[in-house]
Amino acid sequence: MSATMTSQKNGKSPCGCGGSATKTAASCNCGCATCASCPDQGYVRPLFFAGQLLTEDDLQQLTDYVVAKNRLHARYLAGSGVVCGLEVNCEPCGGSKVIVNPGYALDCCGNDIVLSCPQTLDINQMVRDLKIKLRGGYDCGDPCAGTTTGKTASGGAASSGAYSGTSTGTQGTAMSSGNPGTTTTQTQGPAHKYCLYINYCEQPTDPVSPYATDAPCGPNTTCEPTRCLEGFRFELRCEDDCEVKSPLCDRLWGCIGDRTDHERVVRDSELLRAYGGGILEAWEKVRNEPGLSLHVGTFERRLEEHSATLKGALGTLESLERKERISETVLRQFVEAVQHLASDIAHFRVQPSDRQQEIRRNKKLSESIGNAESQLGEASGKYEQFREEEKEVLTSALERAHVATLFQLLRRILPQEVAKSARKGALPSAVYLTYTPIRFLAAGAVIGEPFQATAAFHLKLLREWLIDHLEKSAQTCCDLLKEVCAVTLPPPTSSEETIAADARMMGTAAEVLARAAGDVWRSCICNALNPPCPSCNDTGVLLACITVEDCRVKDICNAVREFVLTPVNLRYWIPEIQHIGHEIAEWCCHCECPEDESQNPQRYRLNLPGMGRTPIYVRMLLAALEAECPPPNTPRGRGLGERVSRFLESEPPFNDVTSAGFAAAGGHQVVYEAVQEASTSLKKDLTDALGELESMREEHKKLHDRIARLEQKQAKA
Repeated sequence: MSATMTSQKNGKSPCGCGGSATKTAASCNCGCATCASCPDQGYVRPLFFAGQLLTEDDLQQLTDYVVAKNRLHARYLAGSGVVCGLEVNCEPCGGSKVIVNPGYALDCCGNDIVLSCPQTLDINQMVRDLKIKLRGGYDCGDPCAGTTTGKTASGGAASSGAYSGTSTGTQGTAMSSGNPGTTTTQTQGPAHKYCLYINYCEQPTDPVSPYATDAPCGPNTTCEPTRCLEGFRFELRCEDDCEVKSPLCDRLWGCIGDRTDHERVVRDSELLRAYGGGILEAWEKVRNEPGLSLHVGTFERRLEEHSATLKGALGTLESLERKERISETVLRQFVEAVQHLASDIAHFRVQPSDRQQEIRRNKKLSESIGNAESQLGEASGKYEQFREEEKEVLTSALERAHVATLFQLLRRILPQEVAKSARKGALPSAVYLTYTPIRFLAAGAVIGEPFQATAAFHLKLLREWLIDHLEKSAQTCCDLLKEVCAVTLPPPTSSEETIAADARMMGTAAEVLARAAGDVWRSCICNALNPPCPSCNDTGVLLACITVEDCRVKDICNAVREFVLTPVNLRYWIPEIQHIGHEIAEWCCHCECPEDESQNPQRYRLNLPGMGRTPIYVRMLLAALEAECPPPNTPRGRGLGERVSRFLESEPPFNDVTSAGFAAAGGHQVVYEAVQEASTSLKKDLTDALGELESMREEHKKLHDRIARLEQKQAKA
């Protein structure tokens, strides 16, 4: 209906927003705005006035409006599915028949499907009709001919049940059986599974001859139906093997795109955000403090801490057996420990020569520096052992390039590299003072040719993915595409003069693009959380799936159906809702009658130490009032609940309840603390269980490898 939907205005004004906007403005001058509507949909209800000539269109419009609004509410507010009843059960005599019990359902168009009486269906007949439909109308005969499903009272064939009908029900076609009064069996092969649906249908009834013709209905008289009978029909379908997908997940992945690209973008964004942030921080330090001054006390503490961490990581690597594969977690912890300690040594190396000599006069600190250099040398050798295995452990080329650049810089700050520079006639300190990657390492970041080339390539891929995604998908960040396009990508290589500038460019690009990727994912998630209007491609409502074997119903599964989440169903599934109402009602409607308290003093109450006998749900309600309902000009947390608690403290509603009810004893606080303690305990137990599981996995892996080696030795022997 391509018309506008209007509403009548309340008040004493002789006109309102209903009716024609032109007439209203001309005759009443009310200034009512014209309602807007889409050109292809709207809801129009008829308006009547004295002396109006009513036609069938006017009366039909009124009916159509009410029916359309009811269907609209049922479709979008309730949804499709079974509301209640409609259980499918086996027929008492067994065989090929099932019984559909009375119930109520809604289809996806909002139509009411009401089954007021039990319906008996013959599944064999419905299977035959389904096969005829699937074969394009060809009937290859009854596959269950010669098979009966039980004896009848007269010894004849068992009649089939109704599989389609209206509110009055219509009978299906009876199947022929074998010899009267006997039961034969015919094997039809493996079991097949079908799904039973119920559909809404309408049937015009009660034809009447138009009044103007004044003639009875006959062969030459056109009669018009005067009633529309709403009914139902059953339909059997083959089981759908397709996996049921969540519409929310479909919308989310439809926005994100290809999962392989998404995983790559997520991994690159996480790494670039971490690396880029470190590079920008290092660039700020190098720019603001070119000398990178070193505080002896702070340097000594960091050196001891990072040396201990690297020692532990090296110990973990040593504990691995020769053929045992290094895990991703162990390798990353090892690389992180190496970077921290290498940053400390690089910070020492970039100091002027006189400053280095001054620091080495501290014997303890000089020994710590020597030990740290020895650990880094051992770590460099250990890395060479795992270099081939690193490609399998670290799946990201960006992370592998970062690790390779780190150990490349590490070799330049080891003592042998310092001695090599001294033999060439250059002061070791001068080498590091002018080499920018070492200065960035001293500031805590890794930058170098291998990492820069790989990072530039991954930044380009991330930028292209963002531009393509933002151009094709709906976004809520309107300036994000412009911001991404304005990002300047760093070059894959840099000269000695431009390393610092290109490093800053890399850090800025990584920070902006990683943040943009996060905005894209957040936008996709938030848009997916907005429920779309449900589509209606299939008006059938699934009732049950039925397994048929040898022309007999073997099993019925009613759990496959979808239910409409009505308040009645929720109260049925969650009886605690009614218990909450009972507790609140008893507390609110309590009369101070001693005999009532003595009869059942513990009903619907939870007794906790120092909390009186106020029901637990009432305490939670008062806690919410205290937190969420403060009076005007009062801070949150000092609200209605506190005043109610004080009132309850002075006038307890139950006998033997003292002032320890709420405010003095902190009843709601006790409940919250108990819940928090239980949650903390549960988290701790879960963490311990996961740790034990990981330990068991490691032990199992070691035992498996040892058994394999023993088997190999026995085979060689």
